[in-house]
Amino acid sequence: MKFKDETVKFKERTGIEVSPMEVHQMSNASDNEIEFIVVSMPKSHGNRELV
Repeated sequence: MKFKDETVKFKERTGIEVSPMEVHQMSNASDNEIEFIVVSMPKSHGNRELV
């Protein structure tokens, strides 16, 4: 997960809470497929930008 001033690497079955309005980007630096779940509260439909 990339943030403005930091990159966080995750191990399997871990997660992170992202503060509201904090700019962030999820990416996969491995050669393996990954699956991740995004839970937004309140709903955030339409506010994501794919890069």
